[in-house]
Amino acid sequence: MSTVEMKLQPSELPGTMAEMRIWLDQHRFEPAVFSCRGKGADVFVRVGFQAAEEARAFADRFTGRIGVGAAI
Repeated sequence: MSTVEMKLQPSELPGTMAEMRIWLDQHRFEPAVFSCRGKGADVFVRVGFQAAEEARAFADRFTGRIGVGAAI
């Protein structure tokens, strides 16, 4: 599994989540894993994909970092 990790400000979360859902639907990508947690003043979002090319496309679109399936 390939994961994309992103760090957001709490105020960015609602808008970014809406953008992600629209983008995923348009590309017909279905994440295998989604997690979100706050740490200090930041929110960390992790989205996992079975296909590496889907993870790369998602990371490119949302300025994420490709991880290796580890929890954030």
